[in-house]
Amino acid sequence: MKTAEPRVGVILAAAGRSQRFGDPTAKKPFVDLAGKAVWLYSAEQFRSHPQVSKIVMVIHNEDRAFIEQEYAGELERLAVTLVEGGQERADSVECGLRAMGNDIKFVAVHDAARPCIDQKMLTDAFTAAMLHGAAAIGIPVTSTLKKVGADGKVSETVDRRGIWMSQTPQVASRAWLVEAFGSRSGEQPTDEAQLLEQAGRDVFMVEGSPLNLKITALPDLKMAEFALKVLSG
Repeated sequence: MKTAEPRVGVILAAAGRSQRFGDPTAKKPFVDLAGKAVWLYSAEQFRSHPQVSKIVMVIHNEDRAFIEQEYAGELERLAVTLVEGGQERADSVECGLRAMGNDIKFVAVHDAARPCIDQKMLTDAFTAAMLHGAAAIGIPVTSTLKKVGADGKVSETVDRRGIWMSQTPQVASRAWLVEAFGSRSGEQPTDEAQLLEQAGRDVFMVEGSPLNLKITALPDLKMAEFALKVLSG
């Protein structure tokens, strides 16, 4: 059952060009994964969560006609609003943020190309953000890290203690995000956590899962299919 008062708005980031994906005919969020489009997996998880009241998917303007035609039923069923993005990821997320009403107190930003999330991940991220103001899903680095020069030679071994790989969703107070976007400089942050850090806000890490992979290249689809099977039990 949905909570009486809207709590979390979701921005699905799907406006990228998928230049590294390796399929010139399709973009990552819209390719088939075990029978349905990649973006639908995370959208369905968010829509099923009782604290989510709004979902916005930020898209490239060249994709709008295709998405509206191909996924008309899913957009209606999941109550997903389409918003056209900007030049860079941060610009696109800001476009999605503008589509959130004042009744939205917290905003979750999620890569539409990360289909392997579950309800526990969302609850953990939401809870931490509501407690601290901002939180990001991630996993501690367990492999040895090497810094490598342009010539391919290892210059040093990096201490991995306290080093995490950031994932999404990343959740924060809507007011904090609005403030951070309003004060950002010309430097492009790689994620919303970095943007908040630049604005002087503390972001807390919540342990996610190695299964929460981001589809970047075609072989990742096989890994995501396996991860979905694991998550479904």
